[in-house]
Amino acid sequence: FVTTHSPIIAAMADPTSVLLLRNAGGILTAKPFLEKNLDGQAANWRRKFYQHNRTEVINALMHSFVLVPEGRSDHLLLQTLLKPLMLRQGWAGEHAHSFGLEVGLVPTEDAKVVETWTDLQRVHPCVCCLVDGDGEGFRYSAELAQAGARPGSIIRWSDGQMLEDVLSWIFSADPAAIAVVTRDIPTLADADVPMVVAHAKTKKCDLVLYESIADAIVNNEACRERASELFKGMAVRRS
Repeated sequence: FVTTHSPIIAAMADPTSVLLLRNAGGILTAKPFLEKNLDGQAANWRRKFYQHNRTEVINALMHSFVLVPEGRSDHLLLQTLLKPLMLRQGWAGEHAHSFGLEVGLVPTEDAKVVETWTDLQRVHPCVCCLVDGDGEGFRYSAELAQAGARPGSIIRWSDGQMLEDVLSWIFSADPAAIAVVTRDIPTLADADVPMVVAHAKTKKCDLVLYESIADAIVNNEACRERASELFKGMAVRRS
């Protein structure tokens, strides 16, 4: 028997032999990360989720709350912004840390929001979902509710908006901060905030772009505070 708080070590074992221990109100439970090995009929998204992304998934499950974003790009953008934000800010009263320490993000494959929620709620008592404010977001919300998700466990962006639109709100605190992005990304030279946001919507999972956006935000006090408020809001809503 090996006990660990390291998702890297846990991910090295056979996934069916990994037990997630949880003490809730004095009641100890031990649930398998994966109940049975994936066979040849397993969907491609499940193979990616439990094999390729096993370390990230186990890491998320070790948090008090798990957040399932609508897609892989949302996971990557949020993680790319959160890490430097936590490093840049101090510990006293900073909002990003409450999210980073209590909420674990999983990399949702192929927009399988409902399927991912269904799998994870078996092993974790507090799984929430983050969806867009478009037609697909409404559909996911309805399917999640039908599957048994509590209304408070579904976070949906404003009507017609997605995560990239929130960048407009963050940069509106100081639009001059966008200069970092226009300097680092040649195709965005002389672009304004709306143009950068529109570009981000078409360039999903562009790590270079995401890192440039994160750099621009965390190194500007006004924008950094907006980003911190964003994570604070999600940390509050997840409960």
